[in-house]
Amino acid sequence: MRITCSVHAASRLVTYKLDQSPTWDEINEFFKEVQGHPDFEREFNLLGDHRRIDWVPGNADLRRFAADIWGQVEHLGHCRWAVVASTPTSLAVIRLLGLLTHGCGIEIAPFSNPREAVTWVCADSGNRRGLEAVH
Repeated sequence: MRITCSVHAASRLVTYKLDQSPTWDEINEFFKEVQGHPDFEREFNLLGDHRRIDWVPGNADLRRFAADIWGQVEHLGHCRWAVVASTPTSLAVIRLLGLLTHGCGIEIAPFSNPREAVTWVCADSGNRRGLEAVH
């Protein structure tokens, strides 16, 4: 799978990394893997590393992904999802995804700096142990 992930129970955090753009099946498999992990609980925050890809989906694909996220709220719960990206286009796409999912309970934000992403995603619960989970 193009998505590798880890569940950090003590930090209430899921971290993942993309080495190349995933397929829809891989995205769905990722969600199933996370939700089926024995240490996962609803309302864990997510921290994604997208720096190796330049994700530029078309309008229909972006809206489909936003709809999929709205559908995951029941399983993921309310949480923060920080995405680290390296190109202005990828950052803009993640920002747009955050707008399309605004109000669903999953707050998505783009970052170019991994440290800032960790600080933001862990600030939600005041959980500073999340800093240790990814560094």
